[in-house]
Amino acid sequence: MDCGSCRPALLLILSVAATVVVAQGAGSISDDRRDLQQLVEDRFRRWDRNRDRRLSPEEVNLLVADRDIRDEEAAAVAAIKRYWRSGAEVRALSQDQLLYLIAQRNTARNADLVVMFAEGLQQIRGSSSRLFASRRPRLETVQQGKLGNCFVLAPLGAVLQASPDRVIRMFIEQANGRYGVRLGGRVMQVDAPTDAERAQTAGNEGDGVWVNVFEKAIGSALQVRRSVSGSSLDTIAGGGSATEILELITGNRVQVFLLDGALQVRAGDRDSDRVDQQLREFLRDTLADARAAVCTTRTVATPGLPGNHAYAVISFDYRRDEITLWNPHGGSFTPRGSSGPKSGYSMRKGIFSLPLVEFRQLFEELAAESNRSARTSRPLPDLP
Repeated sequence: MDCGSCRPALLLILSVAATVVVAQGAGSISDDRRDLQQLVEDRFRRWDRNRDRRLSPEEVNLLVADRDIRDEEAAAVAAIKRYWRSGAEVRALSQDQLLYLIAQRNTARNADLVVMFAEGLQQIRGSSSRLFASRRPRLETVQQGKLGNCFVLAPLGAVLQASPDRVIRMFIEQANGRYGVRLGGRVMQVDAPTDAERAQTAGNEGDGVWVNVFEKAIGSALQVRRSVSGSSLDTIAGGGSATEILELITGNRVQVFLLDGALQVRAGDRDSDRVDQQLREFLRDTLADARAAVCTTRTVATPGLPGNHAYAVISFDYRRDEITLWNPHGGSFTPRGSSGPKSGYSMRKGIFSLPLVEFRQLFEELAAESNRSARTSRPLPDLP
């Protein structure tokens, strides 16, 4: 259940999001462009720590982690970081090169420095520095940020849906401005997110930084697992497996149910009625025990349903034979035509429902938390 290539599928969604940000931001696109140009002119010498007149990726990483870099300056630094992450050549940039890029209107809006600056500033100014601003985490406030890390947020959403108290117990606030995050049987120590980190990570509608702290903790845990160094956010931006993250969060083995997207089956290749009944029972037993479940798509042509993407399972209505999912992108979608694989499914705050048969046909895998410890039990076989 690997979602490492979900970012290309997000280009259209990010374009829409960028348009909304520009419309609702503090100023017009020309104002944002002028502000960003002024910031680069005023701060470039400070950013260029080795005084070689070029801003390197290493220097930007230091700026992203610097909590003295705040507000507009942090949004500018985050935009440069995102520019490299968008697929541009990762190389040091002079002040003149940065100003040239800012002056250009990039047709790929997810690589436009001005758009990314406006998005980041809105994210910073709309967030709260408290861990849980409303004391209890809520799924409907969470919206995936700019890292392409659906494989991290879908398992978090699944655990939150199964039991909000489990999510609350994951976090340990510490007096030194740091947090401990319980992942299975291990506690990861992370610093509070900087403004430049918040500009890149998930939005939470001002309801606290718990999601951003979680993202940093997962990145740190994956660095340990993979024996890699660098930024924890770069680690989760590189893609990964929703199944692995679900097991990491819960500390329990995860069992995978292979759907049509994984097997590339044709009609008649397997007993679909038997598989559907087994799938119903798998969902019913998982959700009845308040265990978390996630699912992924591979390549999907259904509008509003991104491919190579991870989703959280919210519920299963046995009577209506209908499954309800949460898309970490959040947002709303209205199909142009009858609800179904051709036109898509009505979505509000990322939540949508579809018949179980269509779910089996459109999705690749369903992965559910078991009641067996990952420390003491062997991996479970795939179903069916």
